[in-house]
Amino acid sequence: MLMKVKKFQQRIKECGFGYILFAISERLPEWLFSYYHSVLLTCTNPKLLTRRYKDYAVRFATEADMDNLGTVGTSKEKALERFHRGDTCVIVEKDGRIVSISWVAIGEVFIRYGGTILDTGPEGLYLYGVYTIPEERMKGFIGPMFKSQLEYHARRNRKLAIGAVDFFNKPSLALHRRMGFNTVGETYGIIAAGISIVHYKKWPYKTRKLHVYFKRPPRNLPWV
Repeated sequence: MLMKVKKFQQRIKECGFGYILFAISERLPEWLFSYYHSVLLTCTNPKLLTRRYKDYAVRFATEADMDNLGTVGTSKEKALERFHRGDTCVIVEKDGRIVSISWVAIGEVFIRYGGTILDTGPEGLYLYGVYTIPEERMKGFIGPMFKSQLEYHARRNRKLAIGAVDFFNKPSLALHRRMGFNTVGETYGIIAAGISIVHYKKWPYKTRKLHVYFKRPPRNLPWV
């Protein structure tokens, strides 16, 4: 118990008072109370560490793969919705099982974890939905998955990689910065009894400083 208290105190010291709100929100239903502090990052030429993996295949998913994405936390219905609207999906596969995944969306989207609205514009691509099953982590799959996505979209004149990271996820922030991503936006968001309030402290695109909405996603935007 003492170790948990010390760890909690250390996290508050690293992340500020907002971590208390975040910790509370993690234990409550999302609609009842959620607290977000998110960072938007961009990069035109990420430094990606890639290598060949014995017994693993890195490839773009097809519609036939949508049935098998349950291993990486994506339902068939959600995957098909993303696939049919044009999002691209790269997977890492071992012995016929999907062990890691990465999605890309383009256009105007609603970022669920943060509650922000993003328009990638004519040159951008939004990287999201990266997940690796626990037993296959720390193997660097993000490098080859991002490489495949970036090369595909570069051929379509989209070279600005965009990502959003939870401010409290320090390892992910550090990884993105090692890859060359720079912070271009910062937002704070709260959901209370179904009402969402988002403050854009810093944002690279023209937008209101404050968004208040009663429906998620607003304007029926696609979720990412």
